[in-house]
Amino acid sequence: MSSGLAYSSDFASSAVTHTVPSLPPVALSFEPLPSVPVSKAQPVVPPLVVNPPTPPAPVVIQPQVVLVKQFQPPKPYSGASSWKGYREYFERLATVNGWTTTDQKTEQLALAHEGPASEVLRDLDTSQPQAYSLIWEALARRFGSLDGAREAICRFDSRR
Repeated sequence: MSSGLAYSSDFASSAVTHTVPSLPPVALSFEPLPSVPVSKAQPVVPPLVVNPPTPPAPVVIQPQVVLVKQFQPPKPYSGASSWKGYREYFERLATVNGWTTTDQKTEQLALAHEGPASEVLRDLDTSQPQAYSLIWEALARRFGSLDGAREAICRFDSRR
């Protein structure tokens, strides 16, 4: 048999024997701890504070909001509508988009023409410094009659 303890249990006329293995003996040794000299402790007295500082306010971290300014492309101008109305629209759009120099405005205005209005640009050199005003003058010459008829009717009606 094995070298452990055994016990038996009697359940309904059946005998079962269980063997529990024994553990090896453990040797314990107690050695004294080295002695540490203990000095007399002096009581620690905190300095007297007349006005204690206020605790810092809790830091509230809010999510950072990033605004992305989206470029607004100009609507194309074909000459079917008033060139003066388009000029007002284009000036507002230039302000919104941050086109501050005449070079930027000239570049965007030259790209915004289609159809008959783009033919006006064919004879112009857009690289010269006064190109922005030259484009508007050319549009006024080519499409000015649309506004001219309306202005003539208004002048005629107001004449007495």
